[in-house]
Amino acid sequence: MVSRRAAMSSSEIDPLVAGDNAQLGGLMILWDITPTTHNVMRFSGEDTAFERALGLQTLDPILLSFPIKAKGKQGASSIIDIKTLYVADIKELSPFAQNPLLLAPGIQGKRYKLEPDRSFINNVQNFDKDVEVRSMLTFTEGDNIYTMLVNRSMVLLPETTKRARFADDRVGYFVKTYSDFNESDPVKDKTFISRWKLEPKQGDEEKMKRGILVEPQKPITFYIDNATPQKWVKYIKQGMQDWLPAFEEAGFKKCYCCQRCSNKRSFILINLVMSSIFLSPCSFSPVCIATSI
Repeated sequence: MVSRRAAMSSSEIDPLVAGDNAQLGGLMILWDITPTTHNVMRFSGEDTAFERALGLQTLDPILLSFPIKAKGKQGASSIIDIKTLYVADIKELSPFAQNPLLLAPGIQGKRYKLEPDRSFINNVQNFDKDVEVRSMLTFTEGDNIYTMLVNRSMVLLPETTKRARFADDRVGYFVKTYSDFNESDPVKDKTFISRWKLEPKQGDEEKMKRGILVEPQKPITFYIDNATPQKWVKYIKQGMQDWLPAFEEAGFKKCYCCQRCSNKRSFILINLVMSSIFLSPCSFSPVCIATSI
């Protein structure tokens, strides 16, 4: 699940940006009827007894619990009320970012209070791979009032995952780190990079190995929101084109495109599966934000 600020009331105190993601990355959610031992550590050893011991002694944290309201035919499905997932003050999904400069020396951050009587679900849309829910949330902090339209995307993960790639400290990437347990070695932290799933078309694997540029099975497509001023669109596209040589060094040609959204209304953050670029006006300077998963 990814939580982003779609729109917000102005603030002279906090330099918040509409459209930005207050939390780093997304939140992995496992739906289950009862708590189970789906541990978040990885095991790389060969001793199955050691692996079972790790599984028995580790648990995923429980974010929320929902009472079952009704059962489907023959009890094969359940109906739950998940309103509290979207209209509640959940730290892990908070629209307020924590300032790392204040957290490092242990300085207490601001305390925001959700006002339930001024908060509600605004809109729900279903797509093939994701459910997008927008909530109007109102917070108070002392005498300050903040109202935000928060978009939360619940995205179905693919059944076939891409090959993971380890990070290298010599190259800058967005990364994910986990603890790796092994029965014969100490616990080690291993880090994977966040990257696009670019794979050569079927039959082009050998060409790629010989150094011939090939096209990917699924090119990267970015959509420029139609609320972006036309005078800036060509510069955004040029900025994307500047990355083509880097992809060619990796063996791909025609690997992505950047086009203007033809919809009459803005689709900012509506469908997170669609990678988008949009303008976010703010008090210090307008910025362009790109969203993708």
